Amino acid sequence: MAYPPKEEERMITLGSGAISTIRNYVAEDPNAGGEVTCSLRLNGHVSIWLREEQPLYYIENGGKNEISSPVIPVPVRPDHQFYVEDAAGTTMVLLPPKITGHTKDGVTMLLGCLDGSIAFLSTGIAIPNPAATSSNSTSSSNLPPAAGTVLDKIGSNNAVPTGIALHPTKAYIFAVGRKNGVVDVYGPSQKHHSFKNKGPSRGAEGLFRRMHHLNHHAGSIVRALAYTPDDGALLITGSDVGDIYIHDTSSSIHNQTIRMVAAIHDAHKGYVLSMKALDSKRFITSGADATIKVWDVAKPNSGASHTFDTGHIGLIWGVCCSVNETNLNSNDGIKCVSAGDDGLLQFYACEE
Repeated sequence: MAYPPKEEERMITLGSGAISTIRNYVAEDPNAGGEVTCSLRLNGHVSIWLREEQPLYYIENGGKNEISSPVIPVPVRPDHQFYVEDAAGTTMVLLPPKITGHTKDGVTMLLGCLDGSIAFLSTGIAIPNPAATSSNSTSSSNLPPAAGTVLDKIGSNNAVPTGIALHPTKAYIFAVGRKNGVVDVYGPSQKHHSFKNKGPSRGAEGLFRRMHHLNHHAGSIVRALAYTPDDGALLITGSDVGDIYIHDTSSSIHNQTIRMVAAIHDAHKGYVLSMKALDSKRFITSGADATIKVWDVAKPNSGASHTFDTGHIGLIWGVCCSVNETNLNSNDGIKCVSAGDDGLLQFYACEE
């Protein structure tokens, strides 16, 4: 692991295979804390930006005082950069501090590697500690490991990871889609079941274990995975043959079987490339057929409840949505953005 890349690697520019953004906060306010954004290039180059929390102020609008905030641009140069030699180049996600709590490891990323493992890497960015006083909050003992430090690594000698989905409420529980169509669900071992406010301990073994091994997609790459955002009761997965499977994960914590409760065959003509759950009832997908579709988990056999006329030419690699975190079942203000192989970003309204 080294940065900058070798001279021959500078001769070509490889695009970003994954990007992840979180709020660096541990309180209840979903708008608190700075923004941490991480991008992973196909050659294993990682860039991390930190935009500090934006102070709120009041403005007068037609006789009303409205809360607003200044627009603070993301720095042009990343705060941290490093290079992961064995990175798969397409699979990475940041762990939100609102789930992990304050840990000595700071903000952590999960990154897929060519040996089939998932690496826990430090971003070099500390998580605010609400319990710390101002006098000791900046001491060296509270600083996280250097950016790029490997905190732990699990799942070696498996097929290459091609997608990751984090459980929305359980710290350090996540699903991994693989190149051979297998979906593995990982979590803390029984001995270290509670990781919140602790984080992965460097050099320790047996901290994580594979809780479930799902092979319904066997033989077809699984790139798209999503948990329902309210309680993670459903895990939805999509494969390169265009099939989507819905799994009941409500009882998965205690080694009980994860059941497949619905299947949508030929949901897309070709690869299912990206997926996002809007709430406990609906999810949205993008595919190699240049379409974006909205689905109702209660009516999987009725086809998509809506298909967007995207205007994209070619594959739609990513789809993401804004979710009202204070009311996940609200339809107010939900917007969707898609990223296509044609280099375009397109925006959609998802309100009913």
